[in-house]
Amino acid sequence: MKKKLLSIATMMMFGVVVLLVLISATTSVFATATPFNTWTTDNENGWIKTSDSYTPSISISEIDGEPFRNLEYVYIDHEDYVYMTDSGHEKVFIFDNQLNYIDELEYDGNDEAGIDPFFAVNSVYVTEDKVYVADSFSAVVYIFDREVVLNRDLLESDYSLWFADTDQSGATNDNLTLSDGDLVYLADADTDEPIGEAVYYIEKLGKSSSNNDIIGFVDIATDELVFQKTLTEEMFGKVFAWTTADYDETTVYKLSVLAETIEPIQVISKPSAPVFQGSEDEIGYTFAPQRLVVDKRGNMYIVGARSSNGLIMLNEDGEFMTFFGGNPLRTPLIDQIRSLLLTEVQKEELREDSDIYIDYISSVAIDEKGFVYTVTSTLEEQVIKKFNVSGTNYFNSDAPGFPGATDLWVGNYGNVFIVEEYGWVTEYSANGELIFTFNVADRGVDRAGLLALPKSIAADSNDRLFIVDSGNRLLQVYEPTEFTNAIHSALQAYQDGDEDLAKELWTYSLKYATVFDIAHEGLGNALVRQDDYEGALREYSLAAYNEGISDTYWQVRQDWMEQHLDTVILGLLLLMIVRWFLRLLNKKYHYTKGLETWYRNLRKNVSVIDELSYIPTFIKHPLDGYYEIKRHNRVSVKTAGVVYILLAALYVFYIEVTNDIFLADPNINVLYRLIILGLILTLWVVANYFVCLIRDGEGSFKNVFVATAMSFTPLLLVVPVVTVLSNVLTYQEMVFYSVPLTFTFIWVTIYFFFMIKEIHNYEVGETFSVIFVSMFTMLIMGIFLFVIYSLNSQIFRVSLEISRELLER
Repeated sequence: MKKKLLSIATMMMFGVVVLLVLISATTSVFATATPFNTWTTDNENGWIKTSDSYTPSISISEIDGEPFRNLEYVYIDHEDYVYMTDSGHEKVFIFDNQLNYIDELEYDGNDEAGIDPFFAVNSVYVTEDKVYVADSFSAVVYIFDREVVLNRDLLESDYSLWFADTDQSGATNDNLTLSDGDLVYLADADTDEPIGEAVYYIEKLGKSSSNNDIIGFVDIATDELVFQKTLTEEMFGKVFAWTTADYDETTVYKLSVLAETIEPIQVISKPSAPVFQGSEDEIGYTFAPQRLVVDKRGNMYIVGARSSNGLIMLNEDGEFMTFFGGNPLRTPLIDQIRSLLLTEVQKEELREDSDIYIDYISSVAIDEKGFVYTVTSTLEEQVIKKFNVSGTNYFNSDAPGFPGATDLWVGNYGNVFIVEEYGWVTEYSANGELIFTFNVADRGVDRAGLLALPKSIAADSNDRLFIVDSGNRLLQVYEPTEFTNAIHSALQAYQDGDEDLAKELWTYSLKYATVFDIAHEGLGNALVRQDDYEGALREYSLAAYNEGISDTYWQVRQDWMEQHLDTVILGLLLLMIVRWFLRLLNKKYHYTKGLETWYRNLRKNVSVIDELSYIPTFIKHPLDGYYEIKRHNRVSVKTAGVVYILLAALYVFYIEVTNDIFLADPNINVLYRLIILGLILTLWVVANYFVCLIRDGEGSFKNVFVATAMSFTPLLLVVPVVTVLSNVLTYQEMVFYSVPLTFTFIWVTIYFFFMIKEIHNYEVGETFSVIFVSMFTMLIMGIFLFVIYSLNSQIFRVSLEISRELLER
């Protein structure tokens, strides 16, 4: 007994081990070193977990001990300088490509010129020679010289001097009075205390245009003017708590010398176009720039606050050109229907009172080819758009997206990055195919790399991602993993024409994610360039890339035809000869007579076979066929049921056998779709019968049931042929697929019209009316059934809860 139990236990342990091995062999497991998972999609639009794509790196939350206040935007220029706007500090912070802080850009305005200072500082855009700063509160786009911005002498931008008021003219907390002859001492670099003997003396040089004193610093030894400053806060700061010291037997005052304020080389304010200026009766269009990009001609594409017409397009002089890339208005269906029945005045009133929803553009980007990209946070479909100069959208309309998208960036390979406020960071290929996505939302977990409120995204030349976290007030950097580097290198290799390297890198990336459609597609592209069309066809099929499948199959078919065309023609000729010869033999010997006799007996003995054989005659003469169904019961209910079953089988055959490139969704649930179609057909038969019963129709319920089935019979003849033919067609020959199907559906529609007319004996006008009322009745019945189903579900849940309460008590 013990031996038997031991044997059983051993076998069970062995079974468990085998099961674990099988599970580990069939399940993709990816170790992750990040606090988030990376996902991609398969060719059935299912989510597949992959290896990590990016890992958190450094984060920056302060400058010289001063924390950020309200981070808005991050931008990386062509030399990998990082610009980050902070509307709380009213500045643009600038870092080099090693993320060393190098300077800040601020502007206090110009009262004389009527230019407002920085206030909101929403975003920044940098070209090779200019820095554009968008400020929605000031309603201005400031343009600075990039060379001046990046090359201010930091050693001379903020330092201390000490001066002795030699004539005791006065130095108080309220003002600063520098007089001719005042002595100036240098400050120690470490202690900031006065050192040495006086090196400069003060000489007043006159007044500036703003009536401020121009102060010259003259070398005591040579009497040469060394430099000059205008006596304003912008140049000297605030005399700086009037720090004093006893030095050289006198009291000296601390003087902080600041760098000259960088002035914009151009300021773009509200355009002079009438649409912005408005009139006495109408307020002008709002100009409140938030985000912007600039093309190679200097044209600006500006995201304005609540700009309902899309991007505001200005030329390099700030003149309005047009609105660009706006989202279509979303008007409630009931308002659309109402507008068809209203006058122009009533339509205008409707527009004012209607709940028209405007999807405002959230951010904008531009690539090297001049394509302008927009992202809209309120959309769930077509979140990203890619416009050419004429405003045509070229981005993949089927690209999966997430609502809440706040910013986008075009990478080094035409790839597009999106960040959204709920934490999703997504990368797409240049064709709009999702590469991978991951979620960095912290959800109350304080871990490096997780963010509270992502607001802006950018990438440098090394593919590092920079994301502004407005919630935690920091800039987070993410490093690409080896997996991601392989993908990006493969994209670059393909662009460079190195197909061998691209193949190697795509194959390598599949080690990290075996189900990775973009890798298979990339392999297919590389193989096409190497004229390996059969291999490319296999890869495209794995990725379900229909355009690639179509193009490569066309070439594979072409190559096959070139090699076997003579054999095909010879085979067809032989078939024609054999057919002609067999017909001659049949006329002489009648060897098919027995088969014909057997078929006639079968039709005589089996009514269903006989009635199914009537289908060709019915298709040729439908009006006679409906008369036979109505008056002589030519087709029974049983046969009609068989026709419905054949139609269901035909639908399954169509979905399973048709070339996937011609199916809108090759991965549908066939059983679920059959149930829906069966329900619709049932509603039609019932609704049409009851409507016609009320309207004095002559047809019975049986007539409607049978005639409806026979009206579908053209599908039984055409669809199988088209389905089989689709497997040797490409997109170039789609006409041979779509035209027969379209013609058949029109054919069936005409049969349905005459079915109602003949079965119920209506006039043409009455027939149209009955069709409309029948369809409306179907809709009402469908809504009623849905309500009943919902109520039954709720009743079942309530009953279940009551039962549980009774059992527990």
